[in-house]
Amino acid sequence: MPTTMNSQISNLDYNTAVEKGKKMLKIMYGGSAVTQSPYFTPGEVEAMGYKRTTRLRSVSDLSRMLDSLGIQGFNSRFINVTDEYTKDVTTGETLSGASVVRFTSDINVEAGVLVATYTYSPTYKAKTSNSPATALLPSLKHWSDIAFHQWASQCAKEEVRTSNLRFIIRANISNEDTLAVINNVLDARPRQLQACTPSGLYLDMESDHAIALLGTAHGAGVAWLLAQHRDQLGHKKIDGIRIFYSDEPLERNRALNLLFYLRDANASEKSIEKL
Repeated sequence: MPTTMNSQISNLDYNTAVEKGKKMLKIMYGGSAVTQSPYFTPGEVEAMGYKRTTRLRSVSDLSRMLDSLGIQGFNSRFINVTDEYTKDVTTGETLSGASVVRFTSDINVEAGVLVATYTYSPTYKAKTSNSPATALLPSLKHWSDIAFHQWASQCAKEEVRTSNLRFIIRANISNEDTLAVINNVLDARPRQLQACTPSGLYLDMESDHAIALLGTAHGAGVAWLLAQHRDQLGHKKIDGIRIFYSDEPLERNRALNLLFYLRDANASEKSIEKL
């Protein structure tokens, strides 16, 4: 399933994505000046209109993918967590059913992995329904906050520290803006990507390509998650981003994914000042 549904033609060019990515870097390094998101209790989340379901995830394909990326050295026990927004969204004089508004993640708290497999937010639902409806949306409406709550809830169940988050994957991307930036990067370095099959193309955060990816909706969501949940996660930064295909990658119609490598930030780091 796609992490974002978007039928519009891309209007995010590479240079604009780089500038947005630089802003997101500053937000991640923003210290106490960054407003922290509120932490809602499970009861409050349910009262907003979300229904959560969890199940043990069949992990054969997921484990193979993680093994190929060199990040799976722990147990392969993944939990599939889905939050579905069950209330209708008011759009002018009509009510629009919200049954497709949901967030789904596969989570392994011991390995420190969160895989976002499906994202269709109430904000996007209202937008595509041609309604502002912002005042009617729940306080919990962004992927960054929902994904954090899914992660924190599973950590509490398994008695693992919330700060153990080490990898985030935005899987099966279909958002046109994000794909436009990814394909711009791949067009600049296609031979290198193919040579790295199946592990894809790794970019450290010193490169403009990685900064451009951070400026996409998928990259910015990860940055907001880290910046606005620092009280629970600790001060983390994105160390690098990997572009990879779900399958052997030689065709462009294969699913593209982004893997974000996280690590604890050193308080003395000053690299952000050069941006």
